[in-house]
Amino acid sequence: MLASLVATCKLSGLNPVDYLADTRWAILDGHPRSRIEDLVPWRCAAFKPRRMGPDRRAYL
Repeated sequence: MLASLVATCKLSGLNPVDYLADTRWAILDGHPRSRIEDLVPWRCAAFKPRRMGPDRRAYL
């Protein structure tokens, strides 16, 4: 499953590590379950990745 996710990110032009970090934070920040499809790699490619602040880097 992870290999498939990494491949999909690469095909969508996303850095897999950044995508996973952004997706994890979106879920932890309360992204609505009814809009979970917004977090799939082929939809995220249209958006700029969020920048992690110093407070979040401590948790990685």
